[in-house]
Amino acid sequence: MEKLVIFQPCDGDFFKQGFERVTILVYLSHRNNPKDFKQLIGRLPTAPYIANSFQNWRSKYQNLLNNLPEFNFPRGFVDAQVTHVSIKDFRNDTAVLRDYLNHWLDSEIFIPTKNDLKQALQLTPQDEISFIIQTSRVSSLETKNILHRLPWYWWNIFPNHYKIEFSISLNEFKPGFINNENTFTSENTRLRRVKVLGVFGNINSTEYIKDIDIQTDQKIIKDLRIKGASPRFLHQPKRSEFTELWHDAIDIFCFSGHSNSQEDCSTGWLYINSKEEGLEIKELKNALRTATDKGLQLVIFNSCDGLGLAQAISDLSIPQIIVWREAVPDKIAQRFLFYFLESFACDNSLYQSVREAREKLQLEGLEKQLPGVTALPTIVDNSGGKTIPWKQIRRTRSRISTACHRVPISAQELKNRGILLSKVNNLWVKPILQNQLQNQLKIELGLEEHPDALNLPSRITFETPSQHRRNLPLGTRAIDVFDELNDDDETITIAGRTLLILGEPGSGKTTTLLEMARDLIADARDDVTLPIPVMLNLSSWSSFLGSELPTLTLRVQCRLPAQQKA
Repeated sequence: MEKLVIFQPCDGDFFKQGFERVTILVYLSHRNNPKDFKQLIGRLPTAPYIANSFQNWRSKYQNLLNNLPEFNFPRGFVDAQVTHVSIKDFRNDTAVLRDYLNHWLDSEIFIPTKNDLKQALQLTPQDEISFIIQTSRVSSLETKNILHRLPWYWWNIFPNHYKIEFSISLNEFKPGFINNENTFTSENTRLRRVKVLGVFGNINSTEYIKDIDIQTDQKIIKDLRIKGASPRFLHQPKRSEFTELWHDAIDIFCFSGHSNSQEDCSTGWLYINSKEEGLEIKELKNALRTATDKGLQLVIFNSCDGLGLAQAISDLSIPQIIVWREAVPDKIAQRFLFYFLESFACDNSLYQSVREAREKLQLEGLEKQLPGVTALPTIVDNSGGKTIPWKQIRRTRSRISTACHRVPISAQELKNRGILLSKVNNLWVKPILQNQLQNQLKIELGLEEHPDALNLPSRITFETPSQHRRNLPLGTRAIDVFDELNDDDETITIAGRTLLILGEPGSGKTTTLLEMARDLIADARDDVTLPIPVMLNLSSWSSFLGSELPTLTLRVQCRLPAQQKA
């Protein structure tokens, strides 16, 4: 069961007064049932040693990054003030900060509240707990900054085998907004692709930053295609190229490159190319606001020192943002992105996907080499714990026509459907894509959209300026264009989705069709309302006439059961 905890320190600080009131909201379910909600009140004492210990740890961490070449270079700026730090000394400093944090949270005046929290949660090892540190009621910017940067993951309130992940929240939200019901999934929705926009910034070395490898990030995002993603990419873009956020709806925005935040975390900069100065994140607010209105669910800044980036756009109501709180080595950022997306695309919750990625980094022994680094990935939650899983994202926005409402399907029909899907896959897709083309080097050719290629009366009647020829973004596939032919268009609802692929001989038309068939087969296995894709070799029909030929071809080649309609 998913459970939610919101930890709200009210106005206070670490140095003079402590926190005279800490409100803890406990939700045992996401259905807003009064019986499943509890509120606890506690107090926390002053703890100047935490602030001092953290600043000492942070300074030494930054210095250590400059002296560990095996980690490659960080994805941002490192301002190191200490001349030399040994791993042994830094490991001790990390242990001290961890002990101080737990000593503060185990203080005598807070222990009763901590015990009440454990009792209220009624935890079992199967539960998943999203734990939000909400700081909107703290007025001191210095105190907020420390609260945001603390490694809350180190709090030993629960044993390690419990599935708990922490986040921070910069805004106040209403408890009624906390509702993880499957409001987007409908019996009338069809699967679509998760739209991922990958932006890759400046990778070139300068006086202050070093070369990094973003090709690995691109491959990680590209590999999401087998999970139903539609990735598009911008490489070292100009400011004007971010119009991509206006034109097309996207679900996930991922930036890989160099970044940094202002010291008070009020804003931050992305270094998008080698020719321009840093792009202040506030310059992207209008574009991100439009993207959020169109359904943007997640922003990932896989770059250094991202708290200022998240804080500057916290008022846009982007449900979740993932950042690194400090500078991060290039290779570690890559591994985290891989583990996180691998887990999230397997339909784990966002919170548990971050936790799983963190634990896999620990299994690689990174804590021994760079203590504290696995605690740096941070969720900034602007939704109050409302996260949408991967499969649910695939069922938002797109609607099937009223003629295709989900209907009951018998076990025999389901079996026949599976047989036919396997036949199509084994007869057409596997022999060519997996056998003939498996070891061939592929060159990704750009696609152009030509709405004027067919001179149809209906097309002429409804043509708009946006339908003129245009180059499609790098990474766009034919299946992505096909998926964009949504059923809000009345002509598509009546006639079905139709896509014509044109190209010179040898340009990859057949391969493109087979890749479309492969993806549509995967979709049809997950959603019984979707039609079964078939491949028809029209070149072999030139000497035949009659409407029964397609059906006959399917029955012979695919060995359709007698009662199965083609």
